[in-house]
Parts: sequence; structure tokens; C-alpha cells
Amino acid sequence: MASLEKPIVSFLGPIASYSHQAVRQVFPESSWELRPAATIDDVFDQVQFGEVKAGVVPIENSTNGSVVFTLDNLADRNGRYKDITVDGEIFVDVHHCLVGHRNPSPMLDLDDHGSGTSTPTLNDPRPSKPKSRPLANLRHIKRLYSHPQA
Repeated sequence: MASLEKPIVSFLGPIASYSHQAVRQVFPESSWELRPAATIDDVFDQVQFGEVKAGVVPIENSTNGSVVFTLDNLADRNGRYKDITVDGEIFVDVHHCLVGHRNPSPMLDLDDHGSGTSTPTLNDPRPSKPKSRPLANLRHIKRLYSHPQA
């Protein structure tokens, strides 16, 4: 009698991360159980020890380039992952949008020097001062730090 349990695929979590989006492209939830993992090492360990049938980890991203934790594990210099092979590649097309609404405020002073940032160029990759006047002062914007896998 065949087992009714679905095979498990592990991915670098959390749910709704880019790795989760990638795993959903190839492993339909109707046929696979999708298991988020906290780290790339966790995904590799689960595959190596037979806890899951497959694993999906990022190898490259558009923000930081190569994902060195994945590449180090694939190089396997310590012999931890001798049974792991790369079976495929999944591409996730990523687009970000900054969405907001304009709220008239005295803090939006167009005569101020703005955020004090400037765009790097080939001739000046680390500019020290603005090349042009910013459109608005953004100092009132609150920075919100997020989990790196969000």
C-alpha cells in the first residue's frame, strides 16, 4: 500500500519569502508539503539527513549577488553534504515599489537640502555631497528595519 504522506521540500523561510515563492513555482502544495527553514544550513542538513526529499535555497539575488552561505555549502569543504546535488534552477522575477500618499506637511520643506544623499557614478562611486538639490526633506521618514529574509 502506498503512503498517503506528501514528500517534503524544505526552503529558506519564512512563508512569503522569495525562496517560498520559488518553491511554489516548482513544488505544488497539492503534491508536496512545503517546510520553511530558519537558515540555509538547516535546509542542507534536512536534505542530507533524509528528513526532506528536496531543498530550495537562494544561490544569487539582485541585491547582494552571490549568496555565499549557499556557495560554501555546495563547495562542501568539510564533507558535511556529500550526498547533495543541484537538480535545477528556479528564477523569481522581483520588483519592488515604494507606495505612499502625499500629506501636506511643514516638514516637507522644498528649500532644505533634503536627505543629503547623492547618486554614485562611474567617475565618483562614493560621492561625499549631493550633486543636485533633492526634491524634498526626508528626515521625518522613520526607518523600519526588517528581517533580512522578509
